[in-house]
Amino acid sequence: MLTTNMVVALSLTPTEQSDPRWLTDPPVAETVHIREDDLATAQLARARLRAAHNDRGHRTDAPSVVLDVAVHVAHDARTARTELADARVHAPRTVCYIGTPSGLAGLIADIAAAHVADGVTIVPLLDTHRVELERCLLDEVLPMLHTRAAHSESTYRRTA
Repeated sequence: MLTTNMVVALSLTPTEQSDPRWLTDPPVAETVHIREDDLATAQLARARLRAAHNDRGHRTDAPSVVLDVAVHVAHDARTARTELADARVHAPRTVCYIGTPSGLAGLIADIAAAHVADGVTIVPLLDTHRVELERCLLDEVLPMLHTRAAHSESTYRRTA
């Protein structure tokens, strides 16, 4: 599911365009950050960026494409949606996830498995919850991703 090359970063604020804080090792190649309305559009953008790089005959690695994902998590999805509604926050024009830490780990794993992006930048929808979100990413989401990656590697069987 999760490749060892998947990177995860945290945006410092919901609107900040500066470099994010990497929660995993940063990409070794040049990094291109994208914001797309949905996963299919992001997947096409990644493919186009990589194809353009290859068409130009570059001798360097293709750029790592990192997708912004606006996020708000809580212990259950209903609470996450209620907190966001109470704060009257409007979702930015990018992929959004509102739900649980487990669901966020699943989304990130799916982004990797479907080659939608090489990594994600988590953009907090509520700046007041940024510290809680960072703790959640470090203590819950990233360990789930490592467990899924280890499980998928250990259950892989080569077929003829």
